[in-house]
Amino acid sequence: MDNKKYDYVSKFYDGYAAVRIGHKWGFIDESGKEICEIKYEFPVNKSLGAFWEGFAVVGAPNGKFIDVCGTQCECLGFGYINTNGEEMCPFNYTAACDFNNGVAWVRDENMKWLLINNKFETLTKRTYDRIHDFFYGFAVVELDGKFGFINRHGDEICEIKYKHMSCFNEYGYAQITFPNTKFDRTYWIDTEGKEYFLYFDSNEMQPLN
Repeated sequence: MDNKKYDYVSKFYDGYAAVRIGHKWGFIDESGKEICEIKYEFPVNKSLGAFWEGFAVVGAPNGKFIDVCGTQCECLGFGYINTNGEEMCPFNYTAACDFNNGVAWVRDENMKWLLINNKFETLTKRTYDRIHDFFYGFAVVELDGKFGFINRHGDEICEIKYKHMSCFNEYGYAQITFPNTKFDRTYWIDTEGKEYFLYFDSNEMQPLN
């Protein structure tokens, strides 16, 4: 492999390394073969590009915009390539995350988040202000200042109505907070959306309704 060709070569991860020429990026395999054209951008504030579950997040120009100073700037859209260098979807996302257990979070042009699968199908029925990491098969979502949770199929398991919600623990419960409730107990929800409460001086969880 001719490293002198590139301005930067990352460490290999799962058989592939990110390479840079000028301000453009691409990938090579362990034989030094370029698997794609060196033409992509990587997301800002993201670790150096790598393949996760067979796909890598990359960016490409996607239109123009005028900034506050009146300067014409290039928009970046993000999408995914596979290990053959094939572009797997249109580069229409304003942000995209690596795949994890077959799903990934992506952000649309309205700066809202949704969940996709590795066939690049949208799973969530609507978009959210934020989708948190999955714990034990479920992820907390935020919408208009309220919280709820979804499963890996994108299904909402409860109403998006809580003031706050923790991630699920190993016992299948997450702590929830209702607006304007007395601070004499804690509230919990299970993975089926059933609500419970627990007095501070008790070890017995009781159904809320």
